Amino acid sequence: MQENVKTMNLYIDDFNIEEIDIDVFSNEQFDLELSVNEAREQFNILKNKGRMLSDFDNDIWTVTKLDYQTHRRNLDFTLFNSSVFNSTLAVEFKLIVKCWIVGHISVHKTVWSTYFTYFSNAYRLTKGFQETEVKTLLDFLEYGDLTNKSKVDYIIALCNFFDFSDM
Repeated sequence: MQENVKTMNLYIDDFNIEEIDIDVFSNEQFDLELSVNEAREQFNILKNKGRMLSDFDNDIWTVTKLDYQTHRRNLDFTLFNSSVFNSTLAVEFKLIVKCWIVGHISVHKTVWSTYFTYFSNAYRLTKGFQETEVKTLLDFLEYGDLTNKSKVDYIIALCNFFDFSDM
C-alpha cells in the first residue's frame, strides 16, 4: 500500500494541491470479524436513533441526514458484489465497504455521503479497482470537470478506504 500512496502523491502535485489533510494512516491490521461486529454495533446505535431505516444485511441502506430526518440518502451496495467487475477482489468486499462507511456515518455529519459517492464512482471507473484501469481514474481526476476540492475528496476517500481495509 505504501508504494501506491507515493504514486498518488506524485499525481497530487499535478493538481496544484498544496496540502491534503488525511488522518494518520492506521498501523493496525484489518480484522474482518472485529470490523463487522463493530460496524453492526454502530449501525444498531444509528438505527435506534432513527438514522438508519434499513437492516445491516440489506444491499440498500436508507440513511437520514443528521439534522434533517426528512432528508434521506440511499446507499446501494449491490455495485460492490465482487464478481460484478473484478473477481479478484475479496469475497467479503461489499461487507468491508459497509464496515468502512458505517464508521463514517457514525462520526461525520455529511462527509460520509461524499465519500460513498466518490468511492463508488472510482470503483465504477476502475471496473472494481483493476490495476489496468487506474489510468482511467487518474485521467478523470486530471481532466474531468472537477474542482480541486473534489479531486482532494476523491483521493482522501480512496486513501481512507484502502488504509481501513489494508487492501
